[in-house]
Amino acid sequence: MISLPEFPKRIEIELASACNLSCVYCPRRFLEKLDGYMDFDLFKKLIDEAEPYPETILVLHRRGESLLHKEFIPMMEYIKGKFKTVQMATNATKLDKDKARAMVDSISFLSFSIDTPHNFEKIRVPARYEKVKSNILNFLDINQRAANPATTQVSMVAGDQTTNKDIEIFKSTWQGKVDRIRIYEEHSSDGAFGSLKTRRPDRKPCTMPFYELLIYCDGSVGRCN
Repeated sequence: MISLPEFPKRIEIELASACNLSCVYCPRRFLEKLDGYMDFDLFKKLIDEAEPYPETILVLHRRGESLLHKEFIPMMEYIKGKFKTVQMATNATKLDKDKARAMVDSISFLSFSIDTPHNFEKIRVPARYEKVKSNILNFLDINQRAANPATTQVSMVAGDQTTNKDIEIFKSTWQGKVDRIRIYEEHSSDGAFGSLKTRRPDRKPCTMPFYELLIYCDGSVGRCN
């Protein structure tokens, strides 16, 4: 018998469903009207309700790019010091120094979605590799000098076009610069799970709905994360 927690152990708040990239493997292209931003007052209300539970893991991304939100910095200021663990992933295209400083003070784990140099601009359209890499390196420099630096990660998606050499280049590029390097396996090529030639027979029932809450940018709640 599953014992449900008094309050979700993990809350995922979508700051933006809008995104400025059209990555070739992303299922966004099969969905419509993903161009929303969470109202700042709604965001503050959600944070106020969760604040009495500081052990709750707060995740600030979902279907879009959080850094596109025009009130992103005030949002970072509002959550500062309220939760032990705050996580976010970003494509880093809009990561300037002001946002980096705000994030260093408020976020405990940040993951950068990137790729190898020669694949990057084919996959993450229309981003430019050198600009994104520079943004990440600037953040890492600011983060390194922070009193409580965030744990950092770079991740890439390995698909049919990815070679072992690509993965080795990716690892060598970021080794020693970030805390974690992660390679995610592509799980869909047409927006439908299980559509790839290589199937994963070891998938098990998911328990996340029992302890995680997903809140979209319009305030609606997802049935599953």
